[in-house]
Amino acid sequence: MHIQKITWKHAAFTVVCFAVAACILCVSQTGKRDDSVVAFKQSQTENAERHAEELLRALYGRRVAFRRETGDGTNFTTRYYCSNVCVDACADGNVRYLCDIRSASGEDPLLAWLFGQDTVSVLCSEQQYGMENRLVQSERCFAELCINLSTKRVFAAKITFTS
Repeated sequence: MHIQKITWKHAAFTVVCFAVAACILCVSQTGKRDDSVVAFKQSQTENAERHAEELLRALYGRRVAFRRETGDGTNFTTRYYCSNVCVDACADGNVRYLCDIRSASGEDPLLAWLFGQDTVSVLCSEQQYGMENRLVQSERCFAELCINLSTKRVFAAKITFTS
């Protein structure tokens, strides 16, 4: 009978095989974790839709009729729009606000809503090319605003709600 001696090469080969098997097992488990992340993203989408609807009610009440459109989930999941305002609920939980400043008049409702809260702070403000980029934090949200300097109205915003 022939007994083969185990050398360090055989032992190293065995350890490498076990390491590769462990990596394959980890990768397959990681894929399963991604499935749970999708459910979390769906929860963010529902929150974004709820926040978008609350924002529209706060800004315009019932005096403006908004149409609702379902998106593909890449750019937006739900869009609410009228003739000069568009509010998108995004898959990442953010709300995107776009407004045609030429057809709007009076005080900007988004700025009035943001600065009508108890605790509001302007984190950063930078002007260039006839617009102001402003980062605002309030008790309810964090907002990145693009404001037209001549009209002092918001024409684009990305709003992240804290709750």
